[in-house]
Amino acid sequence: MFRRLSLFLIVLLLVGCAVINPVSLPSDLEGKPLDKHGVVFGSIGADSENGFFQDQAIYYRKVGSEQRGAFRYLRTEFSKMPEDFSSTNVSGSAFSFNLPPGEYEVFNLRLWKNFGYFDKTTTSKEDFSVKFTVEEGKAIYLGEFISRHFSAQFSGSGYFIVSTNKMERDKSLLSGKGVTFPENIENISPLFIDLKHPMLRDKMIPYSSRPGAL
Repeated sequence: MFRRLSLFLIVLLLVGCAVINPVSLPSDLEGKPLDKHGVVFGSIGADSENGFFQDQAIYYRKVGSEQRGAFRYLRTEFSKMPEDFSSTNVSGSAFSFNLPPGEYEVFNLRLWKNFGYFDKTTTSKEDFSVKFTVEEGKAIYLGEFISRHFSAQFSGSGYFIVSTNKMERDKSLLSGKGVTFPENIENISPLFIDLKHPMLRDKMIPYSSRPGAL
């Protein structure tokens, strides 16, 4: 009995230390070699000043396909993403991934929080579309996405602050991990602000403010 319990605790500790890749590819691309590709990069994280989402994800897909991929920031008791940058309340990961040439779109997002006795997930009720074109020898910068609660931490609803001026920081962080970038880089982060979606903002909203239906 004691040996079984010890083994369980060792496994739990190992799982608790697991660091997860912030990017997942669409299932039809997983494990496939890419003879031609472009680079997509950015960063994602969380603001914990008024509560902390344990999981935040933004979903993308090839236009016309149902197979989705995601970039996310996960901070739970048992797993976490790399912490590439941090300040008093904000931490996050820089990410990059290769995609074959084609037209893609970011189309939805997700915020998840575990309250112990229950959990809450917030997503966009309807898909939206921020399109980007991947080309060989070109990089696409999506932006920095930091999740934040709308109001009291127990509400469980929130939004992303999209920063358009973190490209050089994210590029430097990823270069330090061995990612190489072409000279041709397109910054599409302003498109997320232009969308005027209630869950994609360009600045903090006072916690007393509550949004309409998402």
